[in-house]
Amino acid sequence: MPGECEGIQGFPAGWTLPSNPPDDPEKLDTLRYTALGNAVTVPVIEWLARRILPVLERMKADEKEARGAMRLVDPSGSYAVSSLSR
Repeated sequence: MPGECEGIQGFPAGWTLPSNPPDDPEKLDTLRYTALGNAVTVPVIEWLARRILPVLERMKADEKEARGAMRLVDPSGSYAVSSLSR
């Protein structure tokens, strides 16, 4: 059932119900299944985001540290900009 699939995908009940549904219940189910099949599973994306965020924060800190180190070598900062902007 579409409602069960919504729950599995992490959406609230009725999330895929259109504002003006077709009269044919089978067509409505098909539309809802299509929407759910094209959706991204919410719990998976949340899990990925929690895993990616610490890596991005470390990369940002490393970049800041690298820029500081480059400025010590080249006070103009030209090396820091050219080497880290790629």
